[in-house]
Amino acid sequence: MNKQPHKLPRRLTQQRGIALIMVLVTLATVSLLAVKLNDRTLFSTQRTLNRAEHEQVYWYVHGAGQLARQQLESTLNNGPAALLQLLKQAKQHYPAGLATDNAEISLAITSGHNCFNLNSLAPGAGQNTAQQVFNHVLQTLNFTEQSRLQLSDRLLDWLDPDNQRRPQGAEHTEYLNTNSYSADTSLTSLAILPQLWPEYLGPHSDRIKNAQVKTLLPLLCVYPGYTGLNINIDHLKPEQAVLLSAVSKGKIAMELATTLINNRPDTGYKTMQGLLKTPELEALELQETQLTGLSFEPHYFRLEVTARYRQSTLARSYLVKAQNNKTEIIRVSRVKN
Repeated sequence: MNKQPHKLPRRLTQQRGIALIMVLVTLATVSLLAVKLNDRTLFSTQRTLNRAEHEQVYWYVHGAGQLARQQLESTLNNGPAALLQLLKQAKQHYPAGLATDNAEISLAITSGHNCFNLNSLAPGAGQNTAQQVFNHVLQTLNFTEQSRLQLSDRLLDWLDPDNQRRPQGAEHTEYLNTNSYSADTSLTSLAILPQLWPEYLGPHSDRIKNAQVKTLLPLLCVYPGYTGLNINIDHLKPEQAVLLSAVSKGKIAMELATTLINNRPDTGYKTMQGLLKTPELEALELQETQLTGLSFEPHYFRLEVTARYRQSTLARSYLVKAQNNKTEIIRVSRVKN
């Protein structure tokens, strides 16, 4: 007789099925945990690599800044002619690190005396002269009288220590209702201008105003803690001729100002007397007192440096002050890539 196959009890079969399900669930859970742990490990590793990469590019850009300072100090020791040659140079590029790192530093040195220092509008002996020069710049760039008064009033209110309200200034109730406050102190950078002049620099300004501002902003600068006006014709480019015309309060016409810059000797005019002895200015019989704000003593420079390392790029702009052929960094700003 054939024997019947042995059957496991129903309860035991159910227990084995449940155990199998539990094993599969456990395996799935462990697999998910392993994937998650692997992802976290990869993320942590990549974050560490990125941090190391960013730190390395920071030190490259710091080194580029120091190299630019060394070049500037060495050139200042060699005299005005050498300085002019340095300022004419295009951006310099240098390889850095290992060849496999794809690393490079770039630097450019430009003058800080080819722009109008907004802090010169602060109260002081030269305020009236600075206001005349600034108004002439705005007028030459075709800003309306209302716009010129608006910007001037707000800058003057920001810079002066009192709380007297100018008609369109930064201490006027209408302005303070929509803006933060008037600092009553000197400017540290141009970054405050959109707050002071939202009509032209705000997000809702029209295209015509934007076009006007684009011609104005490159002519402006800020020397923190310095209220003098120090424009050097030897450092001006033809497109900056408006500054020379403005310093003369219009006595040097724009066409003549452009000609003087284009015909500048390779070594520069060097001194005020060297400039005034040019045939064009001798005919005008100008005096030094009529060119207040024009100077041949270089004290401020901008160092534009960039570093690239693998996938990271970092750019910095240094404003440095030179004295006795030594440089001091007085402001560092990050440049958007």
